[in-house]
Amino acid sequence: MAGTTPPAARPTVAQYVQRALAAIDWSKDSALLYLRGIGDETDWATKMGPEMAKRLNRTDVSLSEVPYANVNTPGAGSASGEAVLTEVLAELRRRKPQMRVFLAGLSLGAWSIGDTLADNPGLRQGIAGAALIAHTNMAKAHYRMDAGLIREFNLPGDNFSRPINGPREKVLAAVDALYDGIKPLTLLKHLPTMLRNPQVFWQFYKFSIHKPTAHDNNGPYQDAAFGWLNTLIGPPRP
Repeated sequence: MAGTTPPAARPTVAQYVQRALAAIDWSKDSALLYLRGIGDETDWATKMGPEMAKRLNRTDVSLSEVPYANVNTPGAGSASGEAVLTEVLAELRRRKPQMRVFLAGLSLGAWSIGDTLADNPGLRQGIAGAALIAHTNMAKAHYRMDAGLIREFNLPGDNFSRPINGPREKVLAAVDALYDGIKPLTLLKHLPTMLRNPQVFWQFYKFSIHKPTAHDNNGPYQDAAFGWLNTLIGPPRP
């Protein structure tokens, strides 16, 4: 259409990495990096950051965001998160190997963290703690909720966190396709996968039309996750 402004190009992985590294307070001994959920465009500086700072409730830790293309296509979004976080963690280790690094992510952000640590054992060894909040069932890797330095904080009744039936790749392909629009041919192509996972896709449908789901009730679990990370970080160092 004449006069229509094309959408702005998203930053590259390198640009996201640069932003993430610039936001870290390198004078601190510990850093907590946060990855937001799918489609969330809340401003970090004025709203999301202060909310996370209130949850953390301490000033001796660098608290910042790792931005990535958290688009409404989970496969592409999680891949972007993993690509950016991998480079950020590698650069953190190179610049300041003694810095204690903690991670927290919500939904797609949790998925990105979990996949990054699963695919990069060397980077995983350098993580002092990671909280995966509302971790999704389509991620490559899953972790315990009651032990370990990497923990899931999942919501009761959240079908996005329940085990899936069938190959992960088929479920992910179906979800990615449906995010492009619920069309007859798309439904027909992915119907067998959807029928094997009715709870997941029913919740996905509600989520896609902005109806309330259990996945949205993550506030108390973010509080619990940050409380656990705070315990891991320990008392302020002199």
